[in-house]
Amino acid sequence: MTSTASAYIKSKLSAPVHLDYSHLSFKYSEFPEGLKVLFYNEENQETTVTADSGILYNQPKIVALQCNVFLVSHEVSRLETNQMYWNA
Repeated sequence: MTSTASAYIKSKLSAPVHLDYSHLSFKYSEFPEGLKVLFYNEENQETTVTADSGILYNQPKIVALQCNVFLVSHEVSRLETNQMYWNA
């Protein structure tokens, strides 16, 4: 899954398993075996987020990550937590 804007890639999501529930009235995607998200800024600098599991809720656009969540910024700042949420 890739997100783009203004002709540059903003993010890439990769996961070994992607369960798609977009056919339901409350649409979401589940990543039960972990995921990795790469975020890019306008200078193409990369920030990485990994987690053991995650859910992307289509409406509202919220990402919920759980278990061994790691965020490493392009500046090498590091955050470790068991849960993380953000507006997609």
